Amino acid sequence: DPGVDVPLLNWTYGFGQDDLIMVGNGGTVLTYNGSEFSQESTPTEENLWGVWGETSERVYAVGGSGRPDSKATLLLRNSGVWTEEAFPELQRPSVFAFFKVWGSSDSDVYVVGQRGVVLHWNGTDWEELFVFQPGQEARDLIAVWGTSDERVAIVGGRNNGVLILKDG
Repeated sequence: DPGVDVPLLNWTYGFGQDDLIMVGNGGTVLTYNGSEFSQESTPTEENLWGVWGETSERVYAVGGSGRPDSKATLLLRNSGVWTEEAFPELQRPSVFAFFKVWGSSDSDVYVVGQRGVVLHWNGTDWEELFVFQPGQEARDLIAVWGTSDERVAIVGGRNNGVLILKDG
């Protein structure tokens, strides 16, 4: 029991056993310091599906409901304050949700989401990457993880799976 009333929690990331962060529905963010939970204020009421940071001082969270009445959401927590992070106008149409975020460092961050969208932060700018070939159906990308900036895996699909691997 976190001791605070929260809706569904969807993902968590840890920086140590006494430094955890959780995200959930309605823009919910909880932190855990090893003995107690705290709820943090965010600038969104969108559902949050993923969270990642190189350090607990600088953390990204992503979300959206996936429906046309919502928007794909990218948040940045810098020294305890959450703000909406600007990203370029997406070339891929009808993207209303980002599902996961991961990086090898604060200058190499990936965001994946609805309709095959992939964003990459290079330390200066967000750019949209196109991982599906022209004419291929762009399926939802649900998760991203890697072991370095040279080895990143992205998975997704709905009724049939898709795996995208950056290998060098």
